[in-house]
Formats: sequence, structure tokens, C-alpha cells
Amino acid sequence: MARPGAPARPGEMLYMAPLTCFGIHLRAGAPLPAWHRRAALWHSEPTDPTDPPEELPPLLRKLAVATVACGWTHSLAMTVGGLVFAWGSGANGQLGLGGGVSARGTPSRVPVCPPARALAAGSFHSLAVAGDGRVFSWGWGARGRLGRGAAHLESWTPQHVRLSARRHVRASAVAAGAARSFALTEGGALLWWGWRRGKQGRTAWVPKPVPQLAAVPVHRVCADSTGDCVAAVSRAGGAFAWGDARTPAATRGALPDIALACAADECGVSVTTGGGAVFAWRGGAAWVAIKPRRV
Repeated sequence: MARPGAPARPGEMLYMAPLTCFGIHLRAGAPLPAWHRRAALWHSEPTDPTDPPEELPPLLRKLAVATVACGWTHSLAMTVGGLVFAWGSGANGQLGLGGGVSARGTPSRVPVCPPARALAAGSFHSLAVAGDGRVFSWGWGARGRLGRGAAHLESWTPQHVRLSARRHVRASAVAAGAARSFALTEGGALLWWGWRRGKQGRTAWVPKPVPQLAAVPVHRVCADSTGDCVAAVSRAGGAFAWGDARTPAATRGALPDIALACAADECGVSVTTGGGAVFAWRGGAAWVAIKPRRV
């Protein structure tokens, strides 16, 4: 198995890319599946999510796609070289193609986004990590999704998110939920911003640490792009998941290998390890501590 960004032979599995409610295995030189439960791909008409996979248009077929991310009505793709493409609905600026672009039926390059190393798609917003570790956000900023303060309620192009007001903090990954965003720093700190549900709903307009994981070096983070489920995996293999306003709940037992990727849906999590094994668990409403099972 080749790691993200590393050369891969045709047919070799690169890694598991998180999508809206499931994960797919990308293979070098193979067509990228084109189904989406909200018709957020290049199709102009809604499609059945059970339809067979379709190939990407010639533009992306010629490029080495490293990862994909799907929001509620839009999708993103990143090439091995860090180019970002977007398609689907852009009614709230989530495509990042500039004002007036409310929809795009085929993948289009996000022109002002610098070369990226990671990306994520929320319901109506998008995130990317540049090669220098800076985080960029664009789309709908209501309830703090964009992480740039209460004055930024919408952005039609990628804009820089300051992870710290006092110093430059480099990020390695991002995750986007329906109303929340997350950034993982190179040092393993997990930051969040946006809206947290619950009886005492809370909005964080700028990035803040996840206090329950402040002492845990986090290795991977993922979120349900259309819901509240969030999951994190520590460098030691410990797994955590939470939703709504609940605090992170640790699973019973650590994963046997380093986590290569994770994906989350409304109440379930799947993690792919470096050895190619997939572990999954469902938390339900209470997110009680349970043991991940190998798929």
C-alpha cells in the first residue's frame, strides 16, 4: 500500500478516502467512482446512489487523483500535485470558484487555492491545507464554519484561517461536518470551530482546542460532512468518537496498527490501518465506549 502522495503502481491501493457516508479505495490508474447520494458530482440530474460507478471526465482522468471529499451538494478532488478541483452546487460559495458561480457540472480547478496537501468538504463549506501548513476555508460561514470570525458569513474564494492569534501553527489535516470544522496540527493538537449542538449550543467563531483531547497526540480526524459525528485516532492507536455536544468517547482497546485514514457517517466510524485492515464501530446516540471490529 502506498501512502498519500507517494508513487503507486497501477492497481496498487493508495488509501481510503473519506466520503459523505462511506469510504472508497482509490487505485492508481483506475476510474474514480462517481456516485453521490446528493447528486453532487458532475451529473446535471439526480442519480441513484446504487447506479454503477462512472468514470471521471477526461480532465481528471489524465491527472493522478490523490483524494476526494464530498459535501451535501458539492464534491472536491485533489491531485497528487496539490491541485484542487470542485463541482456540484456552489450556491453558498462552497466551490471556491468566485462570485456568481452557483453551480458547476464538471470538475473545475479552484484557481486561488494554493497547492494543497489535504482537503475536506462540509455540507456547505470547504477546507484545504496548503503545503506550508496554512488552512483555507470557503463557502457558507454561518455559525462559525469558516473560522474567521462572526463578520465572515460567506466566502466565494479560499481565505486563510489563523489557527493561532500569536504564532504560525502548521496543520496537517482538516475535517468538515455539517456545522463544525476541525484542523489537526503537525504537533498532534486537534482544533475545532463552528457550531456544537445541544441544549446549550455553542458557537466557536475562531479555532479552539478540543479540551478533552488536549493531552492526546492525535494522528487522524474525520467528520460526517452532513451530520454531527466526529472521530479521532491518536498516535498510540486510541480511537475516540462523539456527536452533537457530547464529549469524545474512547473505544475499548487500541487499534493494532497506525491509522492511515478514517471516515464517519451519522453514527458510525471506519478506520483503515497502514496494513490495509479496516475497523468499524457504531456509537449510536450515547457514543458509549465499544470495541472496534475488524471488517
